[in-house]
Amino acid sequence: MKVERLLVILLLLSERNKVTAKELAEKFEVSKRTIYRDLESLNQSGIPITSYTGCKGGLSLMKNYKIDKRILSKTDTKNLYSALKGLQSIKQQPELTALIVKLLPEEDGRLLADHYINFSSWYSNGFIQKKIKSLQEAIDIKSYVLLDYISKSGRRKRVIEPYQLVFKDSDWYLYAFCQKRQDFRLFKLQRMVSLTLLKEKFQVRPCPALNLESRASSDFSLEPLEGYNKVVLAYHPDDAFSITKVLDASLLAASEGEGVITFYTSNLAMACDLVFQLLTKVRVLAPIELQQLVERKLDEIKLFYKR
Repeated sequence: MKVERLLVILLLLSERNKVTAKELAEKFEVSKRTIYRDLESLNQSGIPITSYTGCKGGLSLMKNYKIDKRILSKTDTKNLYSALKGLQSIKQQPELTALIVKLLPEEDGRLLADHYINFSSWYSNGFIQKKIKSLQEAIDIKSYVLLDYISKSGRRKRVIEPYQLVFKDSDWYLYAFCQKRQDFRLFKLQRMVSLTLLKEKFQVRPCPALNLESRASSDFSLEPLEGYNKVVLAYHPDDAFSITKVLDASLLAASEGEGVITFYTSNLAMACDLVFQLLTKVRVLAPIELQQLVERKLDEIKLFYKR
């Protein structure tokens, strides 16, 4: 995380007379070239960093220079505070705590940010939290990980090199290099049956940038689209709370009697799966093709339980 790295570099420069590019590179596990780019970014931000050559050389802030807290606006400070608190919720690290303390105002030591981010589970013994803790350790010590993983092609064991924990659209993933595929892959934590940190350490390889941009379109729409089926579901108002565990509340049309949920989809199989997630909370009004899909699936379930 470049912002975190820049802040830590600034903190170190303000507390120590000199620090070398090699020390910083080793601390952050990046190249010296990356460190020099970071220093250039700080210089361009108005922070004068001086380089000294020789055996006692190194990097330091210009003599008599004091960091002006006004470099960060109030909005900047709030945004950084929110981001760092979110990171701290899954990664307890002294440097993070130090940075957060630095951001707090001197008057009363409190800061009310506009956003409060916390990635941890509501449950202290949550499956995902345990996996995050183990995978963070593997990333820190550069340890190979043996995964027992379930994908579309089945359940298999594979050895990976873990690089990044990724949070996207309410789910956690691991960005890692797969030894079997000889390529970088995203592994969903929920699909990891088990993971074992191996004693063998891996050498860090060039890591391509991760592209997590949203797709231009999806199988789901709130507006009519060509080729999309209009889906209408009925529900009882007493079941509204249970339904919002699966669907956004804005889809639930208000009604004194039976409520209605309307959306459009190009994938009726997906809509059928949605209906089964809600079980007896909704009833399909349209289209007839979706009703037939639900009926066929009910017949399959009956046959399954008769085996």
